[in-house]
Amino acid sequence: MRKFILVMSFLSVLFFGTDANANVFNDRTFFISLRTSEANLRTGPGREYPIKYIYKLTGYPLEVLGEYESWYNVKDKDGDEGWINQNLVTKKRMVIIINGTQILYSSNNTESRPLNRLEKNVIAKYKKCKKNWCKIEVQKKSGWIEKENIWGVKVN
Repeated sequence: MRKFILVMSFLSVLFFGTDANANVFNDRTFFISLRTSEANLRTGPGREYPIKYIYKLTGYPLEVLGEYESWYNVKDKDGDEGWINQNLVTKKRMVIIINGTQILYSSNNTESRPLNRLEKNVIAKYKKCKKNWCKIEVQKKSGWIEKENIWGVKVN
């Protein structure tokens, strides 16, 4: 009986796939950042595709949605999607401040000492996250910010 169940499970995966396979695209998303001060976002994966947008900010974070050869399909904080050559980016994790001016705290709670005020669109180095807080570094000063106020990390 056990052998029959294993064979049926195998055949089910062979013919119908698995839920895991269906979600690989979503599970593989990750964040990267711009390596250069100027990078073209294109409508397709190649230099022959038109330029959709030009990023002019080193360290700007992007979410990778997929890959094709030496190109990443990416999305930025505003939801714009396109393709960028892998030579123009790095896997160094950066985040960007959203939701207006934010406070950088010494610990992961609002009762801790405020360290700095960060304006919207400031780019920071990602360190780590704990629950609803992330540790970041801006101009060699590390501190904590609420996860909902940065873009470049998974919200889950």
